[in-house]
Parts: sequence; C-alpha cells; structure tokens
Amino acid sequence: SMLRAISTSCAMAYRSRDAAARALQAVLDSNAACKALLAEAPAEVPEMLKQFLAALHTPAQVDLAQARNLTTIVVEGLDGTGKSTVTTSLGAHPRCLAVLRTPPTEYAPLRPIFDRLDEESRRTYYYAANYVAGDMAVVRGIEAMQQQPDGFILFDRFYFSTVAYALAHRCTLETLPPRDDPIFTWPADLVPAPTRAILLVASEAARTQRIQGRADAGETAITEEEVKLRKNMEFRQLVGEAYVRCSGMAVVDADGSPAAVLAAVQAELGL
Repeated sequence: SMLRAISTSCAMAYRSRDAAARALQAVLDSNAACKALLAEAPAEVPEMLKQFLAALHTPAQVDLAQARNLTTIVVEGLDGTGKSTVTTSLGAHPRCLAVLRTPPTEYAPLRPIFDRLDEESRRTYYYAANYVAGDMAVVRGIEAMQQQPDGFILFDRFYFSTVAYALAHRCTLETLPPRDDPIFTWPADLVPAPTRAILLVASEAARTQRIQGRADAGETAITEEEVKLRKNMEFRQLVGEAYVRCSGMAVVDADGSPAAVLAAVQAELGL
C-alpha cells in the first residue's frame, strides 16, 4: 500500500552511514528546539556533540575483514524484559570482550537533548549512534581478540531497536512492512553485524512490575516512551512485531526469574 511504501522509505532513509550523518547535521542546522536546548546545555555537551559528529564522519580505521569476523551478540527487547540483567551477566562471561550500548554510554549527556525533540529528529540521533557504537565495538573487539580469538562482543540494544521503534511510530499493524522487507536486514556498512540476536519477550504484567519496581527504588525514571508503551496497546504490539520481523532474531521467554531467563539465553547461545 501507499502508506507502507511511505513508512518503509522513511525508515530506509538512514540505512547508510553517510545518510545518517547528513540527516543528523540537518537536524542540528534547522531544528530550532535542538538549537535552543544546546544553547542552554552545559559547555561540555556541545563539545561532546562535536566529538560525536567527528566519530560519525570518520569510520574506524580497521581491517573490515577482521571487523566482520567478530562474534557479536545483540540482546534486544522492551524495557523491563531483563536486558540489563542479562547483559550484565553475559558481560561477566570469560569470553566476553566488551559490552556496548546504543546510544553509547560515553555520550550519555547527549541523549536527554535529543529525547526532548520531535520523533523524527530523535530517531535520527539514534540511527547515527549505531555507527558510533559499532566503531567502538570493532576497535575494542579486534584488539581484544588478539588475546582471546573465541571471544564475543555484546550489545545491549543495537540497530534493530532503532528500526522497531521508528516503524512503531510511523506504522499501524496493517501498514507494518512484511518480514522480507529490506528494512529488517542489517545495513551493509554497519559493522559489526550480529552473529546472534536475542529478543527477550515478557508479559506486560511482568514487564511493568519490573519497571515500576526500579522506579520506586529510585534506580530509573519512567520515560515518556514507557508511558506510551503502557497506555497504547497497538504501539506496544507494533514494537514487538517489528522486533520479531528483524532478520535472524531468536525469541526468548523472559517471564521467569533472572536466573531462569539467563539460563534460557545461555542455552540459546550455546554459552
């Protein structure tokens, strides 16, 4: 349908590093809200943004063949499905070379700036952040593999999260692109590509209980996106369905105890 074509073309707009860089620069040049937020931000934030843009415009100078040979595990899922718990545990595995998140924690102060913008501008930042995080992973991974050739890189969310949320904001269940649409495949110039991708899926009751528990304990705040996930069942279904349609995604039931979920993930990964 026309709607599906529009949704797909929008989401495909950043399927290369150059396109992501151009789109982010356009946001910085023309988005008045973004300019205002950056003007009000502490001095280190604009400086950090310069570093982020430099990293985005300058791909890591590494052997691409080595980069593509890195074993990379990506853990995906809605908040409250146990991603952080699983990645923390897997990160302690003797074969784990590095743990990364998107957007990278090194650029954490940038996230609140972009999270306050319109959805399109916000998502542009998240697309770009995948390339910056990927470079970090490649540099650390290639170096660490010299000592541990059977090691793996671990991601707490990566490109598939960006795709799932972008499509959920733009589509309905009827206009969501089909499973074989190119949007659900990995961009050719984004390294490292996942060797294995795990999607943690929990019941809504279990998911919200965990998030509320963290909020009550003062560990994390409940985000605007989480409020939308709770209130809008179709949005929640859309994110979940978009995740499932991503190429090579293995679904793991995350309703059990942390130990049970971790065991199920390790069994799926053969760790």
